[in-house]
Amino acid sequence: MTPSFKEDRFLISCIALTLVLFVVDVLLPRSVAWGALYSIVILMSLRLNNPRLTLLLTGMCVLLMVPSYFAAPDSYSPTWAAIANRLMAMGLLLLTALLGLSLLEANHRILSTQRRLEEVNRELEHRAASDGLTGVANRRHFDERLAQELQRAQRGGEPVSLLLIDVDHFKRYNDTLGHLAGDECLVQIAQILQANVRRSTDVVSRYGGEEFAVILPNTDPTGAWERAEAIRLAVREAQIPCGLPEEGCVTVSVGCGTVWPSLDSALPKTVIDLADQALYRAKRSGRDRVELEPQAHPAPGPANCSVCLTHPD
Repeated sequence: MTPSFKEDRFLISCIALTLVLFVVDVLLPRSVAWGALYSIVILMSLRLNNPRLTLLLTGMCVLLMVPSYFAAPDSYSPTWAAIANRLMAMGLLLLTALLGLSLLEANHRILSTQRRLEEVNRELEHRAASDGLTGVANRRHFDERLAQELQRAQRGGEPVSLLLIDVDHFKRYNDTLGHLAGDECLVQIAQILQANVRRSTDVVSRYGGEEFAVILPNTDPTGAWERAEAIRLAVREAQIPCGLPEEGCVTVSVGCGTVWPSLDSALPKTVIDLADQALYRAKRSGRDRVELEPQAHPAPGPANCSVCLTHPD
């Protein structure tokens, strides 16, 4: 980790002080200069942000000082001065090590706090982009991702499909079983949608009320219809009771819209309108079905399909 400006300024100040000590050491015994030299070693080790290395170097420096200072006393200075000088040098070394360790500990706390703040920010961003009830993306995130995928598709000329999914007779479901049961039903539907979206680029979102939306980048009408039909069947197979014996279980109607964005046209409203028209036909045709509304004038190519695919029921 690169030290901050304040840490660098502190390190430069220590080195400058050490150089002054070396100049003063011309008139003094060598002990203080050696202590300052060892202190520089300790300060340099702080740049690696490694407490163990700092402790190891401190211990090695102390071991080097002991035989040098006490086994070979200076002959040109009084005994008390030599001892005082050696104690000053060792004190300088130990104080440097302690200061360095305290700086490392403070830096560790700062990094831990930064990591916690980043986690909290990510959690807040996730909550801001998620629907509070179902946990899938909310309408704001849906609008942002749809615009992004259309812009991305502009550059490659790839199709973008959108599924609008409506829970059939949901108002009657709420009136019969209550709003708490209705909320639980929406949660189960959202889980089924998530389980049937295979790619990380696909986006499941709550579009509003009992409606959900699924963005399918780089998906042609055939692929969109297949994914929508898989979702419809998965909801039926879940056998969510609707509270009305004559209607059996909860079902969904799905409208699919597909566009091939050109360089001058990639409006979210276009694909939303197409999917909404298809959903309207699915509900008018008896519900529990899939209807497809591709772009009226798709770009030419073998993958582009202008035939409406519907559930055979």
